[in-house]
Formats: sequence, C-alpha cells, structure tokens
Amino acid sequence: MEGKAQGEGELLWGECGLYKACYNRQGANRARQEAMKSDFTLTTERRQARVPVTVFHVGGWLDAQSEGQFFETARAAYEGGARYLVIDMSDLDTLTSAGMRAIQKAYQLFTPRDERSKVAHLKLCSAPPQIYHILGMTGFLQHIPMYESLDSALESLGEG
Repeated sequence: MEGKAQGEGELLWGECGLYKACYNRQGANRARQEAMKSDFTLTTERRQARVPVTVFHVGGWLDAQSEGQFFETARAAYEGGARYLVIDMSDLDTLTSAGMRAIQKAYQLFTPRDERSKVAHLKLCSAPPQIYHILGMTGFLQHIPMYESLDSALESLGEG
C-alpha cells in the first residue's frame, strides 16, 4: 500500500483514520457518560391535593441502568396504596428510551385501563428543555400530560 501515493490505499487509510478518531471520541464520551449514570437520584414524598399524590423527584440519568430502580419504586408506591403519581423532572439530565419505557410502565400501572382516554393518574412536570423536546418529538406527551410546575401538576390531579 505504501507505493500508492494517491487512490484506493489513501482513501481506505483516510476512512480507517476517521473511524479510529470517531471511535476514540465515542470511547471518551462513553467513559464520561458512565461516570454520570451513577448520579441517578429518586426521592419520594406524599402530598395532598384533591387526592393523595405520590411525587417522585428524579435527577441525573433515567436510562437502562436506572429504569429498574425507577419502576420498582413506582410498583412499591402503588402496592402501598398510591393511586396518583407526579414525576418532577426538574433535576433530570438525561432521559433515554429505557427511561421512557420505565415511565410508560408506571403510567400503565397507575392509570386504570378503562380511564386512560379520560384522565391520566400519572403526570410529569418541570422538564428541562432538552427532556421536554425529546418527549414531545417522540409523541410521548400525547398520553402523559406535562406541566410547567409541580404545583400545577398537583392542582390538575383529581379533575375529570
């Protein structure tokens, strides 16, 4: 290949060099992401609106590594008698498809099948712009309502 100053050898080397650069950049990003993923936080509180409400305050990364913890906490709240859930996303940095799946499963758990077209028992609030954009772009917000603040989400519960 050294004999080819121009042509295929050079083009292949260019593609290979570009691939290696992208791979190395992805590896650095992956290492940064792994360090941030351990930052997932979930705290719960009970609030009284028109109905008793459980509030999840989530932060960090809601992804494949944290979806199990999220859903198990939702299931435990439901089994403990909670019937309305608000997810406060104000401290959420990243939401992946696995995180959306966890929220969807919680929605299905909390919202009775016969009432899904009438009123959601799970509501979202305070999403940062990048999270709101992803939820809107994927059509996620067609079924699960989003509110600007925790107070407005709480006020909406028990209506309908």
